[in-house]
Amino acid sequence: MAIGPGGRSRTFAEINVTPLADVMIVLLVIAMVTVPALARGPVRTLPTSDAPRERRGPIEVSIAADGSVFLGAEALSVAGELLPRLRALLSEHGEGAMVVVKAEQRLRFAILEDVLRLCREAGAEELILATRARSPL
Repeated sequence: MAIGPGGRSRTFAEINVTPLADVMIVLLVIAMVTVPALARGPVRTLPTSDAPRERRGPIEVSIAADGSVFLGAEALSVAGELLPRLRALLSEHGEGAMVVVKAEQRLRFAILEDVLRLCREAGAEELILATRARSPL
């Protein structure tokens, strides 16, 4: 309201078009983005990939307290069989394969060190030492 001459008030009968212009601009932008996508049509085929389709689990190497080594469930001799067998498994799994080493607590560290070295020589990029959670006191 505005106060005119003589103290009388009068009302303006004007429409504020700024919000209307904002809405129209947004609708115009949406139309500009969606019309070219609709003109191309739907996607007929999906892109293909050379990556392996199934994700394999980690390779497990277990070491018993007496020093015997297992690759999965198969018993191996450390120096003779672990290196070539692990190389073959790592090449099957491809890039980014993980090797999980599980060792018993009473194992001598020198044996664990030898197995870890052989895993590195075989080409394992990710080595994980499996641990057991401590029991609460």
